[in-house]
Amino acid sequence: MKRKLIFLDIDGTLTPAGSNTPPESAMKAIKAAQKNGHLIFLCTGRNPAMLAPVLALGFEGAVAAAGGYVFWGDRVLYDCRSGRRYAKPTCASCVKRSLPISWATRTPRSETAIRRTALHFAGSSFL
Repeated sequence: MKRKLIFLDIDGTLTPAGSNTPPESAMKAIKAAQKNGHLIFLCTGRNPAMLAPVLALGFEGAVAAAGGYVFWGDRVLYDCRSGRRYAKPTCASCVKRSLPISWATRTPRSETAIRRTALHFAGSSFL
């Protein structure tokens, strides 16, 4: 049998929407596929920070952030996350529509700047 790469969505597919816990039957099937030499990746709109609890279950890597961040083990294959210039308009748009905001950043410094911008627009500390 040839080795295959298998990509699984998380929310509403592998797990109930908003959950980080796949059913036992799914984990058994994943472990069986891995035992047979197949590589299992996540494919999700979640940003890398939101993936940590699910990745701890033993996946090889992920296509994350709606394709903006791809990694296999410890190796980053593609990193095209939006930059600081998008923080202000994105936060303003989300706040205007009462949408939650989750923003992954490369450095603690840019995280602080984005959080301040979001709080400014939100007028609260909902982040």
